Amino acid sequence: MAKLKFTIHPLFIAFGIYFAIIGKVFSFLIFTISAVIHEMGHQFVAQKRGYTLKRLVLMPYGAVIYGENSQMTYEDEMIIAISGPIVSLLIASFFVSLWWLVPLSYPYTELCVLANLTIGTVNLLPAYPLDGGRVLLSMLSIYIKRKTALIVCKVIGILLSALIFAVYVYSWVIKTPNHSILFFALFMLFGNIFVSKDNSYQRILSYFSLGNLSRGKKVNKIALSSKENVKKLQSLYTYGELLEVDLYNEKNQLVAKISADKVVKILASANLYQNIYEEYKKVR
Repeated sequence: MAKLKFTIHPLFIAFGIYFAIIGKVFSFLIFTISAVIHEMGHQFVAQKRGYTLKRLVLMPYGAVIYGENSQMTYEDEMIIAISGPIVSLLIASFFVSLWWLVPLSYPYTELCVLANLTIGTVNLLPAYPLDGGRVLLSMLSIYIKRKTALIVCKVIGILLSALIFAVYVYSWVIKTPNHSILFFALFMLFGNIFVSKDNSYQRILSYFSLGNLSRGKKVNKIALSSKENVKKLQSLYTYGELLEVDLYNEKNQLVAKISADKVVKILASANLYQNIYEEYKKVR
């Protein structure tokens, strides 16, 4: 997996200080770990589909992810966006299932369930910059211009942040203030106003190379249909190893033997959605 740069947003630090003041440092750590695992779900799926998360910015309730790569299809964007909530909800489901098998584990895992259930469900809200907002953005982009779709999603996100802030104000009215609500409102607002290009999904290019062969490298060999696209080849590539590919047509006839150096060239330069065989002929 490609290297991922972690950075911490000042709002995340403020969130941590608040939890420390109220004596819930352990809860903050559990939510932080759950948020990182959530983002690793995005990273893993993105890697499998030919992209990598360049930078992960920790903020309350997760990290803001933007994927403006010109080669990314809306289908890929939706799948990558939804993968994080799925991971969180699966983790929560696992611990809930564990309660049935080992009831004594309940006191020790209740917080893990709460953290992952919260992060998973909250991120499904159809508002930018949450994962649900990314799914909505992809769906709208099919029918209207991308810039227009982004504006619509950001307006929804800002309106939702205003609504959440109103809930926070109301919590003061009823004399049960919940400052976590305020942090969530700020998270929504910051995510919509301050869009950082550094958090975009980038096409993996620099990670494909023959590298240093002085110590030797393992060579994997696979057989693949000549109808597959470059993205399929990318999903089968293991970083740090070399890959040779035999392409077969519909009649199971060998049509091409792609050496490791040519596999590297194809992965580093070809469009992910182009046919492997056609791209192979270009680098011959």
